[in-house]
Amino acid sequence: MVKATFHAVDYIIFTVILAISAGIGILYAWRDRNRQNTNEFLLGGRKMPLLPVTLSVMASFLSSVSVLGIPTEVFYNGAIYWVGIFSGFLGFPFIVHFIIPVFHNIGCASSFEYLEMRFNKLVRIIGCLVFQLQMILYMAVVLYAPALALNQVMGIDMLVSILVIGLVCTFYTAIGGLKAVMWTDAFQMIIVFAGLMTLIIKATIEVGGIAKVFEKASAGGKLEIDNFDPSPMVRHTVWTLILGGFMTALTVYGGNQAMVQRYVSMKNLRGAQTYLIPYLVMDVLGNAYGVPGLFVACIFSASLSTVSSGVNALALVFMTDIFKPIYKKITLTEVNESKATVYSKVVALLYGLLTIGLAFLSQYFGTLILQISLSIFGMVGGPLLALFVMALFFPCINSLGATVGMICSLTFSFWLAIGTIASRPSPPTYACPVDTNTTLTNYTTHWTTNYTTLSTTTALYNSSTDIENIQVAAAEKTGLQTFYSISYLWYSTLAVLVAVSVALLVSCFSGGTKKKPVDRRLLSPLYLWIASLANTYNSTDLEMHILNKTDSKQGSVDKINGTINENGANTYKYSRKDYAVSF
Repeated sequence: MVKATFHAVDYIIFTVILAISAGIGILYAWRDRNRQNTNEFLLGGRKMPLLPVTLSVMASFLSSVSVLGIPTEVFYNGAIYWVGIFSGFLGFPFIVHFIIPVFHNIGCASSFEYLEMRFNKLVRIIGCLVFQLQMILYMAVVLYAPALALNQVMGIDMLVSILVIGLVCTFYTAIGGLKAVMWTDAFQMIIVFAGLMTLIIKATIEVGGIAKVFEKASAGGKLEIDNFDPSPMVRHTVWTLILGGFMTALTVYGGNQAMVQRYVSMKNLRGAQTYLIPYLVMDVLGNAYGVPGLFVACIFSASLSTVSSGVNALALVFMTDIFKPIYKKITLTEVNESKATVYSKVVALLYGLLTIGLAFLSQYFGTLILQISLSIFGMVGGPLLALFVMALFFPCINSLGATVGMICSLTFSFWLAIGTIASRPSPPTYACPVDTNTTLTNYTTHWTTNYTTLSTTTALYNSSTDIENIQVAAAEKTGLQTFYSISYLWYSTLAVLVAVSVALLVSCFSGGTKKKPVDRRLLSPLYLWIASLANTYNSTDLEMHILNKTDSKQGSVDKINGTINENGANTYKYSRKDYAVSF
């Protein structure tokens, strides 16, 4: 590999982009210095315009892991991965029409606050704690994985990478709040696009044109996208990528707090360790002034946007779901808004420092910690989605059913993921001659990320001769090994099925929701539409309980299942009386 180095232009581009990110945080901290309240700091005053929200949603989980991992996935396993794009045509309209309206119109700052309205405080706490574990581990990986890749290929010190990304994003998140996070996300999304487009255009020219790219890809069998095998054991098929990808999209954008936070911030409802890409940049494009700097800025921007969104979401969840309830229980009063804002900034700072610490410690555990962290993230994503599916679409499921279903789903997911890791075969050694002084390690780790599903493939080798045509006798899978080989894209689907099945059974034997009717504002418009078509409201199995109709003009207090929600401006408005349903 050609050992290319940064030029002065690269350093200037990289430094300016980081400085602008930090500057946006300083700008919004200064602009909002006289509006010290948690609504402004954590939710942007619920008046964020469409453009930054849209770009922020894109940037929040288009992390450096995605930028580095997706090209490697396509390189090793072919373009069929991109069939998953069609899952978005199913997932995003579903989320927009059947999930977002509920969160936006009830005005919950925290998605787990919604779970308490729908179920009870225990379900809220379980969801909150699981989310905290999920995001902290994921953010540590987002810092560690690109730092490792850039260190191996470009020689950038890992500690420097981790500290630069971690401290910059913690700084502007802690002082600027959600407004700073969203506008920096918007800026960083532009940088990511610019970096990737520059890389694609320049690399295509170097190869010999777009026709040459497709010619080489076709010769290597990378353009086969017509695998319609119905078996769930096949890693990537059209069905797996579309249907499994649909559930992945729901996992990411349907109930994740970082996304919900952006939905409710708008004025109205309309309103991994991989070397391939860094190698390409430095080996093929290293002599093009500015390209390496722009690409490194692209990777760092992707990391900054993800970590800052995670830190801000964790701060909101901690303040809303943990600190404020405890403070009120101890003092019997609400915490002062100006103090709560200061506490929120301190909490954001502490979460940022914790993420930096975990990312730094990861280098001492090698790839094991990376694998474990990403596996845990994937394990809890499905069960978390299941909580919101049960809440939104199954009014017959009560709090006991949701709790037991969530626990069973978590147990199943951990069993499946751990079994998959434990049953993975040892690295191939058949036909590797000893005298070549060769060590070949080849492993693939799959996980479900908050943006998409990636595959990290690492190959490390040191050989004095070329290794060609090594044939490995594949061991036949038997018993549970066959089950453990199920495609990772089905993990979320299976987790939801387990949770819903158990919850329905438990709810059936524990009286359903007759003792605590469900406010219909907490149910998805899809369920309400289906129920109206089926004339469910006239059924003797469905009890109708008239609630006190909220006066949208007063807009001060909205009582939902005994929970006071002081967000009158966001109260769901009905042309007829509001109802609660029970089974």
